[in-house]
Amino acid sequence: AHNVIVTDLLPDNIIVEALPANCRLDEDLVVCALGMLAANTFAPLIKLTVKTTAANVGQLENSARVIAKEIDPAPENNQASAFTDVLPL
Repeated sequence: AHNVIVTDLLPDNIIVEALPANCRLDEDLVVCALGMLAANTFAPLIKLTVKTTAANVGQLENSARVIAKEIDPAPENNQASAFTDVLPL
């Protein structure tokens, strides 16, 4: 796939402290340009450093999706979600 892009709409009250060089932040949307990705391979790990506020204590869900220039014959595997527990200090 060519022009592969990963987007991640961050949950409320998330503050981004660090992004990889190939990523940018547009308000609450992280956009990462991966370039070319060979068929049947996984996108590389994208590590964000974030912090949150007390408003997010509890379980937090984050989802990201990937798009490319070509039409994907299996679009059902282009999104992933993860859950994490945010504990009070």
